[in-house]
Amino acid sequence: MKINRIKKLLVSVLVCSMAFGNISYIPTIAKENVQNYGLNNPTTDSSGVSTWDCIYFGNYWQNDTNGDGVADKNDAKQPIKWRVLSVNSDDAFIIAEQGLDAKAYNETGTDVTWENSTIRSWLNGYDASVNNDKKSFTSDNFLDNAFSVAEQGAIKTTYVVNEDNPDYGTDGGNNTWDKVYLLAISEAANISYGFDDKYNASSKTREAKNTEYAKQCGAWSSENSSYLDNGNWWLRTAGGSAYYASRVSLYGSVYYFYVNGTNVAVRPALHINLSNINLWSYAGTVTSDGTVTDAAKGNMDRFNVGFNYVADNKWNEDTLGDKNVDVIGDGNYSISYEAESDTDDIFLMTLSTNLYKGALNYDFKLVPTYVTVGADTYKIDAEGGWSFAGASDKNSYRYNIKNIYEGPVKDDCLTPVDSTKTSIDGLGVCPVKKGDIIKVYFTVTGMNKYNTNANDIPNITPIPTAIPTETPMCVTTPPTHSASSPAITASPSPTPTATPSPTPTATPSPTPTVMLTKSPTATPIPTAKITVPPTQTPTESPDDDQEDAKIYAKSSVTKRIGNSKFYIDEGVTGTGEVTYLCSNKKVVTVSRDGLVSIKGCGKATITIIVDETDEYYGKEKNVKVTVLPGKVSKFKVKALSGGKINCTWKKQKYNNVKCQIQAANNSKFKKSMSSKTYPYLKNGKWTGKGLKRKKTFYFRIREVAKIGGKTYTGAWSSVKKVKIK
Repeated sequence: MKINRIKKLLVSVLVCSMAFGNISYIPTIAKENVQNYGLNNPTTDSSGVSTWDCIYFGNYWQNDTNGDGVADKNDAKQPIKWRVLSVNSDDAFIIAEQGLDAKAYNETGTDVTWENSTIRSWLNGYDASVNNDKKSFTSDNFLDNAFSVAEQGAIKTTYVVNEDNPDYGTDGGNNTWDKVYLLAISEAANISYGFDDKYNASSKTREAKNTEYAKQCGAWSSENSSYLDNGNWWLRTAGGSAYYASRVSLYGSVYYFYVNGTNVAVRPALHINLSNINLWSYAGTVTSDGTVTDAAKGNMDRFNVGFNYVADNKWNEDTLGDKNVDVIGDGNYSISYEAESDTDDIFLMTLSTNLYKGALNYDFKLVPTYVTVGADTYKIDAEGGWSFAGASDKNSYRYNIKNIYEGPVKDDCLTPVDSTKTSIDGLGVCPVKKGDIIKVYFTVTGMNKYNTNANDIPNITPIPTAIPTETPMCVTTPPTHSASSPAITASPSPTPTATPSPTPTATPSPTPTVMLTKSPTATPIPTAKITVPPTQTPTESPDDDQEDAKIYAKSSVTKRIGNSKFYIDEGVTGTGEVTYLCSNKKVVTVSRDGLVSIKGCGKATITIIVDETDEYYGKEKNVKVTVLPGKVSKFKVKALSGGKINCTWKKQKYNNVKCQIQAANNSKFKKSMSSKTYPYLKNGKWTGKGLKRKKTFYFRIREVAKIGGKTYTGAWSSVKKVKIK
């Protein structure tokens, strides 16, 4: 009976979708021979290397763009790069290429599910009624910070299936409707998305690096050369208990962590409507072996220009809105904004594109020419402002018309056409009245290689822009399910959410309103097929609150006498105390922090021990250390009377190291003879006798040691020439 009610509810959703268009996403039956807007589904070759297409969509703080040495919110936002996990007609399922921010799964350490977590509320901008902590994220959230109003309209509201933990059966909570969410364990192990299907195993397909901004926000990043900048990133699936959530480690394996952990990165995922082609751009490909291929130059059939306006530093007013225009070829364009209130001065005015500099044709130009504020007209310095985009090919292409901050563009780009009018100079002398139309005129050339000439702007004639129409909305309630009835999923589908598991609650969730908004290429969704999800058998069962500690150290190390102190490892992953044990202190000793000192020739084993904690299992690793002879320094020979010589060298207190002194009547040491006794290196001197008087001899010395029944020697010293007395 429960399944039948769900069927009926789905049918009502589908009817509403067909009536008003569709921006919500429910997994659908795969379509054949459809237009995927030039994007491809992930592929995996015979060696296990996966390749993903990528797109740029939205903007977020990522790197230090203003040169102050810190990546923070004072820097310019940059285009977000996304991996395409699945594409089907106008729908693309995407995940951020890097960890974009660092947030706790839930700010309070308590039992929690995805439905009532603070990270869900932060990603979507929900109010205090949605999460357990009763904290509102309506004024500061990822959705608003990363996407314009137009871009948010292109993000589909997705029916998110919240599966139980596949190892421990921890309740995943109610399913939800969200624009932005995190992957589930089953999605992070979906081979059709390019991932390794063994979620408990290390896999480069799940490794991800963090942006500089994410690191600044607290995201832990590895300093190990093999995993440099790799971080941990959250999944939405519950952990071994409700106090833990799943996360992907720097090695690409799935573990669990405290929900209030603050050093885990966020890799958002969402479904985008690709028919909004002016809002996204192709970004090349990435592979699991680290290969990155950027989009080729000239991929500029069309793009979007947005207008950012802020008055009197009032960041909370509508700074973006639907102020954008679709550029479809060379020519003249305009973009406008209606002032919402009386203000003393324009604080920020920027044109931004969804292009990145590396994709531009070499002769491409977007040149702002005029700005009108009400009845006043201002001329724009057509060159200076574009330096705001920065030198990197990965930076977005944008023009800073007016910027209160000092940076590459130090002066305002606006000057009055009429000398009787005041300039926009950042000094509060350019008042704006409510209702004033602020319009920017610009010219585009070089989009196509054979069309690089644009017409002059005739008398600043306004160019009409498309006016979006109001769209109806359909409000529904997401389906609920009982412990006795499995949740639903579509089958088969190239872009499914997580495979649902039976959940034990029937309490409706406080979910946001679902808006089904008309889309340019709306297609009716086929009726979903009701299936019972298969039982997933894990390969290994990690503890609900522990993961294996890692020790970064080579299995064997070879050094020589005279080498400097060195650290036996490159660090550990784990929170337990680290202990170092040495099997032969006559060869090496090791300090409490792992610093090794050489004491003599021979072999020793250093055991590195990481104690077990609540978060990590203990770990041990043996490192074999071999110390070989080095090179004797400051070797001198002095002739004594009676055919004797006195040899000296720099004495060093090393164990098990002797010296071999060799003599010959030629510098190439043909038919040489060696001392019958081998003095110890630490002696620093030796006296020889029995050499023929009044003859010239050549002498050299080297270190010698027996290790494991085998004799090892160091390099010969410089040669000394002496005439015997």
